[in-house]
Amino acid sequence: MFRPKSFLLRYPLYVLALALVMLIVIWARSESLSRSYMRMVEQDIAVRAELLRDQLRGEITSGAEEKLRRDCRRIGQQIKTRITVIDADGRVMADSTTAPEEMDNHAGRPEVKTAMTGETGISRRHSITRERDMVYVALPVEDRVPPQHILRISASVRSVSGILALAKRDIILAGVVTALIAALLSLFLIHKVGMPIEDIRYSARRIAAGDLNTRIPIPARGEIRGLAEAINNMAEQLKTRLAEQLRSRKERDAILASLFEGVIAMNNDLEIIWMNDVAVRLLGVSPDAGGSHIYEVQRHTAVSEFAEHIAAVRKLEQLDLEIGVQGHEKTLKLTGNIIHGPDNEMIGVLIVISDFTEIRRLENFRRDFVANVSHEIRTPLTAIRGAVETLHDALKHDPAFAERLMDMIVRHCDRLNALNEDILCLAALEREGAGEEFVYEPVAAGDLLNTSINLCRVKAKQKNIRLELGEVFDGKIECDRQLIEQTLINLIDNAVKYSEEGSKIEIAAVQNDPDHVALSVCDYGIGIPEKHLPRLFERFYRVDKARSRKLGGTGLGLSIVKHVVQLHHGTVDVRSSVGHGSTFTVCLPLRQPPKEA
Repeated sequence: MFRPKSFLLRYPLYVLALALVMLIVIWARSESLSRSYMRMVEQDIAVRAELLRDQLRGEITSGAEEKLRRDCRRIGQQIKTRITVIDADGRVMADSTTAPEEMDNHAGRPEVKTAMTGETGISRRHSITRERDMVYVALPVEDRVPPQHILRISASVRSVSGILALAKRDIILAGVVTALIAALLSLFLIHKVGMPIEDIRYSARRIAAGDLNTRIPIPARGEIRGLAEAINNMAEQLKTRLAEQLRSRKERDAILASLFEGVIAMNNDLEIIWMNDVAVRLLGVSPDAGGSHIYEVQRHTAVSEFAEHIAAVRKLEQLDLEIGVQGHEKTLKLTGNIIHGPDNEMIGVLIVISDFTEIRRLENFRRDFVANVSHEIRTPLTAIRGAVETLHDALKHDPAFAERLMDMIVRHCDRLNALNEDILCLAALEREGAGEEFVYEPVAAGDLLNTSINLCRVKAKQKNIRLELGEVFDGKIECDRQLIEQTLINLIDNAVKYSEEGSKIEIAAVQNDPDHVALSVCDYGIGIPEKHLPRLFERFYRVDKARSRKLGGTGLGLSIVKHVVQLHHGTVDVRSSVGHGSTFTVCLPLRQPPKEA
């Protein structure tokens, strides 16, 4: 497994830091040793000076300079120490190594200045005369301030420096050895402890980032082995639990997504946790509304207020709602309740949205259908009843009037019979599985048009209307012949009814594309206002109700046409202009799709 070796990359820094620390320690230790040793040397020279002062005090104070000089040379050679006697003016009276007259005035020497104050003066500097580093100790001979004479002794620090150099060398050598041992030990610890810890740290980051397939290499032994095994087991359990949660979530989402109802889940602050596609469609909101407040994602205040009401009352309630979504009115039923947590506490609000738009439309349609049928039947029945009530007397006194009454009864009975047949036909077409009951077979387009024209020719002649056959597709259409002929007859019959006498009607069949053919019926009659076109194929819908009843229509012909075309997987369209006529076009596939087993 590739991973950055951070410990190895930082190892040179560790060694450099260790070397720097060792260097500082060695320098501090050597300096401390030097200062301690030099103090010992200074103390030793100071003791010598005190002994010599007691020994030479008499000669110094007596003024016997020749004898003093001989004693200084003799004693200096014996103790290998330079002895100098200086008077109060800084003149050298005697010296164990150099003639006094050759030496300059010593009043300015630091140790002499200190001794003139009655204290012991100690100084360390390079001697120009001896050309080496020296330690000087000066003592006042007399016990008064300022003294009359100063005794100064000095010793070379060359031997001391040599000893110190050897000591520093030993310290440095010990430090280097210690540093090497520490470096090797740290490398060993990095390999045995640091690298496994680095593996654990790197793998833990990968696991925290979501890579649950990452596993830590198991060391051969040690406490790190148990830690690595524990983390690997944790990662495996975490992976298993996350997989279970993901599977459960997908199952839940699949179940909720397959519902016909919209579902919205919110937390206690009414921020959306989850919603399915049906809710998104019904409310017309963005599918990326998760985390937003219910007020922010949709503009229907009634929905938001209902969610707040459920959060306040904390019980199951329902609300019927009429809203407009994307230009369409919808009838919705909202059912709300709170979401309970593991300890039965409230953790959110759940709203289920049911779309009752189609149900409401069907209820309205059923109500209108019943009202229209009742009205259509009541009118001829009223006329028939009135005619029957007067017919008895009319047969005796006015046979001609009775004849007219009989004709009216027959006409209204025919109207009732036609209405009944159209209702039965429409019911058969709307019945579930109606398409399975009809026989689809190839029929020549010309035969369909000629048969329909011939059946409508008598009615057209009554108004002196010409039925002209236009372009005819030279091929066959797979269809139920009787239904398509009835469709064409209904369209031609309507064109005859609403065309002026002496006009013409054109019937044609044109192939639109390799898979479809268009059957059209074009008249030059009164036309239809544009506002009526969207509802023209509804049951009992009439543009001019008085004119329609006068012409004897049932109001179901175009509705039958629409259902027949739909059963044939086609479309029907109308184009019309008031005063210029109308064109009804039925587009049918040349071959019907195979029936499902």
